[in-house]
Amino acid sequence: MPRVNFIPCVAWVPKGVSKQLPDKVELTETELKRILKSSKNELEDILDPASDDDDVNDADTQATLVSGTSVENEYDMENYDNEPDSVTATIGLEDLELLPGNVYDPSKEGAEVDSEDDDDEIRSDDNLILVGHVDEDVASIEVYVYNSEEGYLYVHHEIMLSNLPLCLEWLDYLPDDTSKSGNLVAVASTDPVIELWDLDVLDSLKCKSKLGRRKSKKKKLSRVGHKDAVLSLSWNKQVKNVLASGSADHNVILWDLSTGQDVKTLNPHTEKVQSVTWHPYEKQTLLTGSSDKTARLFECESGDCKTYDIGQEVEIVAWNHFQPYNFLVGTETGDVICHDARSTEPVWKISAHDSAVSGLSLSSQCPGCLITVSEDKKS
Repeated sequence: MPRVNFIPCVAWVPKGVSKQLPDKVELTETELKRILKSSKNELEDILDPASDDDDVNDADTQATLVSGTSVENEYDMENYDNEPDSVTATIGLEDLELLPGNVYDPSKEGAEVDSEDDDDEIRSDDNLILVGHVDEDVASIEVYVYNSEEGYLYVHHEIMLSNLPLCLEWLDYLPDDTSKSGNLVAVASTDPVIELWDLDVLDSLKCKSKLGRRKSKKKKLSRVGHKDAVLSLSWNKQVKNVLASGSADHNVILWDLSTGQDVKTLNPHTEKVQSVTWHPYEKQTLLTGSSDKTARLFECESGDCKTYDIGQEVEIVAWNHFQPYNFLVGTETGDVICHDARSTEPVWKISAHDSAVSGLSLSSQCPGCLITVSEDKKS
């Protein structure tokens, strides 16, 4: 069998938003136990046969993790708290605390950055590139540092994931302190629950927060949010506490990041929602694309919805920020179609590829410059 090694998603982080020296996390024995117990509980929810039948089918996951033996028996989780306090000695980890980076101040005479800190330093003219990476059974986000002027590109740190990432969306909203800018990435995956990770924290084992929850009859918890894989995310840059998500469950959900709650569910599509994107200037306007061969335009304040018959399964949608009435649609057959939102008829259509258009992007600086990528391995 060929080795499984691919990149399902990428995202840019703007220059100058990351901490020069990111914070670091270290573990205490108590915190390690808490994380292990929390992970065990999440695993039980995933493998719970009494979970919502509409949730993601985890039979393969169960077979891989359990492999014919009980997780509880293998790790003796029942008596975990009774074991001698030797976790630190065994694993070699210290207290869990957030260690603020020592910010280099060139105005101070003799100021230097420690060699260890120098490895972690992110300069103000550096770009970060977030790369979702799957290598065999390991899923992660690789955080690359890229500097075009000096010509370097390297992996700064990794975030380990428990599910295959399908979409990444950067946002600078901090739910616990809205007075400050943030540096978070929302991760959509094969799991219905969306994770928010802090990019200014290194070596974290847990995400900052989650959007959604699996149903658990054992714990008497109802499901919150999606019930199938989340395929697309879009952060509203005009209303920064709002995130939209599209899913294989045919639904679009609007999330309030300040509370972590789903505030509105839109379900006009009859197939999976492949792509969602907010209008670049109109805070209430959301565009969606679906496998039901339609694109839909929502006015979220009024509840109005306009449908565009594409005639092919929609893979991706995007607004033209130079012509705000126009949007682009990439289809499963390789076509790129331009629509005017005020009309049901397309403005133009081109056969760009021989297979599905999996990505398209308009230049932010050069009007009319469009880049597309496809399953035909061409761009």
